Amino acid sequence: RWPDAPLEQEARLMDYKWYAALAYIRANKLNYNVIEGKNDRFGIIASGKAYNDTRQALVDLGLDDDTCRQLGIRVHKVNVVWPLEATITRDFAQGLQEILVVEEKRQVIEYQLKEELYNWRADVRPNVLGRFD
Repeated sequence: RWPDAPLEQEARLMDYKWYAALAYIRANKLNYNVIEGKNDRFGIIASGKAYNDTRQALVDLGLDDDTCRQLGIRVHKVNVVWPLEATITRDFAQGLQEILVVEEKRQVIEYQLKEELYNWRADVRPNVLGRFD
């Protein structure tokens, strides 16, 4: 909206648009678990090309969806990397022991995930493995 002052633009973004975007992501289930089972221990979270590469790597290793479920592997597809919706992300991480974040360049998902899980109790917080782990 021109000619808005920069502070008014930022206030509108942080006070209204941010929450509208999060509500839209939740309502349309844009980020979701592709593979999940009852006894999952290990999670993989990825987006875009990294997600496709991850799925191909699982196939190359002989891990189809049913095998992943039997082994306790949960796979989460992120279609909206920023902002990462907290409720969906916490649901994905619930009950896991480790989460592998697969990203191509910058650690956009990894940093948001670590921030979201930071205050979880140590006995239920999964270990997050990313770019430099």
